Amino acid sequence: MISGGEAAGGNETITVRRMSPADVTDVLVILHESPEAAMWTAESLMEAASSGAAWIAEANGQDVAFLIGRAVADEFEVLNLAVTPAQRRRGIALRLMNEALRHARTSGANRAYLE
Repeated sequence: MISGGEAAGGNETITVRRMSPADVTDVLVILHESPEAAMWTAESLMEAASSGAAWIAEANGQDVAFLIGRAVADEFEVLNLAVTPAQRRRGIALRLMNEALRHARTSGANRAYLE
């Protein structure tokens, strides 16, 4: 059964949750595997994890994707998004976007932009 922040994909369960400072090492690995994403420092990722507008997608307990955004006035910006190459084309980025947009709406955003 699929519920909350989870989706089934084959034998894997994808869970979307808030990013924590403990995820920064895994996010750096995802960034290095994703040259099309914006490279951020560990310090910037720590700050994002503490902001409350950053999410992780896990597959079987392993971090495989992330999204970082920010709300400003009535707008929400997606600042960075990446999925490990092995997990792409499975709807993981869409799940992260849906969670970020849900957060944006509850924060009063009327528009969202991809940086």
